[in-house]
Parts: sequence; C-alpha cells; structure tokens
Amino acid sequence: ALGLGRIVAGLPGPSDGVVRVEETEVEGAADRIVLAVSHSTMLVSARVAREAAAFLATGRFLRESG
Repeated sequence: ALGLGRIVAGLPGPSDGVVRVEETEVEGAADRIVLAVSHSTMLVSARVAREAAAFLATGRFLRESG
C-alpha cells in the first residue's frame, strides 16, 4: 500500500495506495486477482501486463508466481 492516498488520507484496509481493494470488486466478474504492486507501478509491471493479457484472451488470470 504505497502511494499518495496512504500519505494524505490513509486508506482503510488493503489498497495499492490510491484505490482500496474493496473498490475493485465487481459482482458477477468471471475472475479476480490482487497483485502486490503500487498503483503507479501497475503501468510498468510485466506481471500485470501478462495477467491482463491472459484475462483479455481467456477470461481468466494466470495466477503465476513471482
């Protein structure tokens, strides 16, 4: 939980520092994954890119380790 939200407002519960995990829940979603990356790091994370590509191609996340 790194990010401006943690410094300025202090987000309750698990978050990426900007968005709370709870806010990402979508009823009826086909799959869901929570990765240990900060909000801004998602833009450059190879793992996030692989997981997003897998979801777009198959409707499921890879859930690879590392």
